Amino acid sequence: MNCFSHITPVLALVAANVMAQGTVTIYGTVSDKSGAVVPNVEITISNTLTGASRSVKSNDTGNYVAPQLAVGVYSVRAQMQGFKSFVQDKIQVQVDENRQVNILLEVGSLAESVEVQAEVTQVETRSGSIREVVDSARIVGLPLNGRNPLQLTRLVAGSGGVAGKDQGQNETVSINGARTNSNNYQLDGGDNHDPYFNAPAIFPNPDALDEFSIQTNSYGADRGRNAGAFMTAVTKSGTNQFHGSLFEFLRNEKMNARNFFSTTVPPFRRNQYGGTIGGRLLRDRTFFFGSFQGTSERSAPGAVTATVPTEAQRRGDFSSSRITLRDPNGGTFPGNIIPSSRLNAASQKFLQAFVPLPNLANGILTTASQQKVDDYQGVVKLDHRFTNANSISGRLLRNKNDFQEATGNLPGFFALINYQNWNAAVTKSGTNQFHGS
Repeated sequence: MNCFSHITPVLALVAANVMAQGTVTIYGTVSDKSGAVVPNVEITISNTLTGASRSVKSNDTGNYVAPQLAVGVYSVRAQMQGFKSFVQDKIQVQVDENRQVNILLEVGSLAESVEVQAEVTQVETRSGSIREVVDSARIVGLPLNGRNPLQLTRLVAGSGGVAGKDQGQNETVSINGARTNSNNYQLDGGDNHDPYFNAPAIFPNPDALDEFSIQTNSYGADRGRNAGAFMTAVTKSGTNQFHGSLFEFLRNEKMNARNFFSTTVPPFRRNQYGGTIGGRLLRDRTFFFGSFQGTSERSAPGAVTATVPTEAQRRGDFSSSRITLRDPNGGTFPGNIIPSSRLNAASQKFLQAFVPLPNLANGILTTASQQKVDDYQGVVKLDHRFTNANSISGRLLRNKNDFQEATGNLPGFFALINYQNWNAAVTKSGTNQFHGS
């Protein structure tokens, strides 16, 4: 069975943004030691991993806000004549987070600086949503059966456990008692729904996934569509530093215990392998990231049962059926037999070539099928910053899953699901999306 060929390109043109999908905001208030607010302060927010920066000014009430930032580690620097420079480093912001960084200025020279080392955890006041972030440390560090990061949704309070999968469907989870198909999914700012199952259309492997958040309650109107949780995932991007990894996981029957009632261990072979590479093409300007994961699995043959046309039915003879056949031209077929002149020659040849005859009564076909899985996933991401106010980001994610298992499908037949997603943020407040299947 060849199932789930999925291509997801994402293109993001962001005004006043640096390689982001609009999932992070840094905001705060600028004041002096007396508590008075300070307007018109020049504030520079820099991504320490890519060198990208954003400049904003505090308004008349001393407030500033920098929306649509990429997930990462930032430094905040504030300068104004008559005050010492303010610097706060190592500000880790996560997907869907509103991070408050208040700035306290001291009277002095700009040549002097006040550096804030300890970061105080702030209470979220901009949003009333209940959110849990699964960061890269937990994605890589916690054990995953089959390396599926969606299993980590069980860490969220209110999770009802991951539901079983149908053919070609990603795993789903029940949050706060809602149905498993009531959740919302985004990937890098674009919709990530499977239109058939209402489940995640595709999910990156752990080494390609930066982090993802799950909002379970009280999220904003922009997070609508379904009544369940809202899940936002972000793939990794390249940085100024070059990084790479290789991995291989092996499981086979030689490592498995024998069932108490069996004399032998059933055959089983599973290999999961791949790697990542990321870095810069131009320092502080152009970055790349790539990931590949392959999975091959072979297990003991299983029985396949299907209902197929009998020899008589292939000739148009349905006299054994209790259902009266209706003639599309009106009336019925005498004796439930379709005249040979009314049978399509191409359909006859198709049945003869691809659909075997039943080997049991009532049109039942049973056969043994080798259970196998060949799954391949590739991720390629490019980010380029033209200026501090304009950037472009593109990501191609493809997953192909060829599998054959003991199901009701005929031997040699397959299902194919193909899904595309294109997302573009063309202004500070406008986006354009295209979906096809």
